[in-house]
Amino acid sequence: TVFHEALKGVAVKDVAIAGFSLIVLDDSGDVWVYGTNRRHLLAVDSLDIAYPRKLQLNDKIVGLSACNDNTMLLTSRGECLRIGEYDEYPWFYGEYYQNPEKYKYIAKLEAPPEIKQVCCDGKRIIFLSKDGKVFATGRNEKGCLGVGQEDYTNITVPKLVSGLNNIVSITTSQDSSFAIDTNGNLWAWGSNFGGNLGDGTDIDRKIPVRVPNIANVTKVCLGF
Repeated sequence: TVFHEALKGVAVKDVAIAGFSLIVLDDSGDVWVYGTNRRHLLAVDSLDIAYPRKLQLNDKIVGLSACNDNTMLLTSRGECLRIGEYDEYPWFYGEYYQNPEKYKYIAKLEAPPEIKQVCCDGKRIIFLSKDGKVFATGRNEKGCLGVGQEDYTNITVPKLVSGLNNIVSITTSQDSSFAIDTNGNLWAWGSNFGGNLGDGTDIDRKIPVRVPNIANVTKVCLGF
């Protein structure tokens, strides 16, 4: 175990990992980054950072999500910031955030208002709003956006996910997505490889289905 002197006295709230890059959120709403700076996931020009470095942001950060080439930050105002360098998928583009010369790898994304949670993987972003609605944008492989459209269509602006209400938590990874509602019901959509959606079939789902025989769900974790 290695203790980073830079984090001495810092109350860590959450940690996200994007490949070999680490993003740390503390209780004060500050974000610390270190590790491999592939595709500028750490928002700086240097190759690697061997110790935690605090980003000087104008906003208090209340949530984060990272996976592969994506790092998302959720501000206390319900806005979504993207860290990194993207040149392939247009839904990862956004307006420059703060000083474009100092933070040219941070952008504010187009997102529904009053976001409560954001989840991402290499090709898509899922948003949860404060009123319990779910929105999705990105590449719709195997129906993983839950919007009912055909495979491999690109949704470049956030679109409402069908049939979900009163959602309190979301997660997504590798073409499958899940949501938990206020009653503890689990909903699933996207790739159903090997029956991983848990609905008793191996059929990919283009819109969310309720997972049977499970109740009072509080958390879902997905592997690679």
